[in-house]
Amino acid sequence: MDVTALSAEEAWNRARVMVHEFIPDVVADAEYLELVNRAAALGHTLAMVKLGDYAFRRGWIVEAYYWTLLAQLKGAPNLDAALTEIRTVWRREGYPPEYENVRPDFSEQQSVFARAVLRLKCGQNAAVAKKRLYELRDAACSEALLYLARTENPSV
Repeated sequence: MDVTALSAEEAWNRARVMVHEFIPDVVADAEYLELVNRAAALGHTLAMVKLGDYAFRRGWIVEAYYWTLLAQLKGAPNLDAALTEIRTVWRREGYPPEYENVRPDFSEQQSVFARAVLRLKCGQNAAVAKKRLYELRDAACSEALLYLARTENPSV
């Protein structure tokens, strides 16, 4: 199925009726994951939260933080507890950078952004993390632009 013609809501609704594993398998559940990723890429916050849940279940803490934080930045409510839990696990596991977790559906830039915010929020090389966020902003990283707009001007 070509999902590129689907809107965020259409992709999300199609995904929601599909049977899939608790931790979706990249091969067996490929169509489902493609639909959820399409919805998330188009701004569907519930799809972002779901991708964060799946990443957390797989043990990819940086990716889990990315999707959950992005959903919150885009307006999804009630994610503070989940973000706190993800930060706690990341801290407890020794701040793993997870450099190896880069795929077509989770880019290096997304990973760099999530790590920078994690480091900032956890007080782990906060000055370097803030510098990295400004570098990402200057490189037109949409997530960094959104994050800095919200944190530097909370009324936005």
